[in-house]
This record gives sequence, structure tokens and C-alpha cells, in this order.
Amino acid sequence: MTDHECEIRSVDGSWEAVGVEEALGLPSSLLKRCPECHGRVRVHRASVNGMRAHFEHMEAHRGCSLSRGVQFSGVSSPHPAALD
Repeated sequence: MTDHECEIRSVDGSWEAVGVEEALGLPSSLLKRCPECHGRVRVHRASVNGMRAHFEHMEAHRGCSLSRGVQFSGVSSPHPAALD
């Protein structure tokens, strides 16, 4: 898993994996979650300074190896505010 893929809630309520480029074309109102910890994520476009398009947790989580902004604890765990 990388920060190039997330899951979106489909119309029927199930979660579907999508890549960052596809997610950029979807309405921002669609719920997006991390495929590892199920925490809510947002999509970021590529920037002029060289940062590539990616997903980022709305709230960092030490129990997820994909969460930026905090050091991974080494033990995977569901996000405290996981989306079901």
C-alpha cells in the first residue's frame, strides 16, 4: 500500500479502491479512507515545487504506516476515528 491509493464510499455503501488520479476527478464530498487503518484521508494535487499527488490522513495516526506527520509505532491498528 502507498499514499497513491485510497478507498471511496460508493453509492451502495461499499468501499472501493481508487488511485490518486481518479480521486482527483471525483467530488470532494465523497468520503475517502486509508486502506490500512480506515482513517479519513484527503487528496492533494501535485504542486509546482515537485510534490507529487498523494493522499494524506485528516488526522495523523501512529498505528498506520501510511500516516504522515507522526512516526509509525510499528504496530498496525485501526484509526481511532475509523470510517466503517
